[in-house]
Amino acid sequence: MFCWKCGKEIPDEAQFCSYCGTDVKNTGAAKTDAGVGEKRDYRAFVAIGIIILLLLAAATILIGALSNREKADTAAETPLPSEGSSTAVESPAPTETPAPTKIPEPTETPRPRFISPEQYALENGLDWPTEGSDAWGNKKDPWSEGFKTLDTITTIVRSWEDSFPSSYLTDEDYTYANLYMQARADGKSDLEAHEIGLEETGIDRRILGKEEYVQYIYDSAISAGVSEYDAEEFVDRERFIWDFAWKTYKYARDNGSGHEQSAGSVEWACFSNINGNGYINSSERKQKYIESGMSQADAEELVYSVERDKLYSCLQYWYEIKREDIEA
Repeated sequence: MFCWKCGKEIPDEAQFCSYCGTDVKNTGAAKTDAGVGEKRDYRAFVAIGIIILLLLAAATILIGALSNREKADTAAETPLPSEGSSTAVESPAPTETPAPTKIPEPTETPRPRFISPEQYALENGLDWPTEGSDAWGNKKDPWSEGFKTLDTITTIVRSWEDSFPSSYLTDEDYTYANLYMQARADGKSDLEAHEIGLEETGIDRRILGKEEYVQYIYDSAISAGVSEYDAEEFVDRERFIWDFAWKTYKYARDNGSGHEQSAGSVEWACFSNINGNGYINSSERKQKYIESGMSQADAEELVYSVERDKLYSCLQYWYEIKREDIEA
């Protein structure tokens, strides 16, 4: 059996506990002492509970004190509102950052290619007649203001075409200069006189048509396997052929001939004469095509038919195009 007081195991026949000396046979004492033991055990649990509660209370107080201290530090760092402010400073509500506005690129009106003489002179610092001068009259005296103005205008005409040799002027260039000066003498404005000169001579159409035609010759040569050097040589020669062809074609059309008859005049003037530049250029170009691997029949078809037809179609188009349809 076990001692009812200390809980030690003792012999069943023992009268007293050999460990604590309690009379284990005395039932009344056992009950009294058991009650006391039970009471003592209950008080121990109560004491432990009280200690735990005290520890929890102390922890709560400590946490509260630390929280109050942190709030006080934050308040000390926040700037006070200025005088006259009715409300405390508040953190602004977060706002979405607007997407950046795309600034459009500035647009510029394209500068006219065939710029009028007066505008060109003013932009490039060339001498130009003052208002009321006699520059539009006397053009024959080399020392006159009119002669200097005529020379300035022809210089401006040459600026319209990058490939123009500086010393090369056609009859229509002088015609334009004289028409412009006569219109100014008649009281026309710079742009009005400029338009009259272009309409009568067709310089802008000649230049634009030539650029289209020689570009076609260049592309045709490159496609046939000719070197870039030879293709550029073809272009340089064909520029002069075009100018002569244009002069011949325009003269025929201005005098009432139709396209077919005018093209025949070009054929005779540029290509029928075996000593003419057009004939020589065509023959040399055909030979280069053959050297590049093209058959003789195909080379002749290209030079004497395809490329020649392109020349005549360009002449017709640029002669008949309306002034308002030219993107100058």
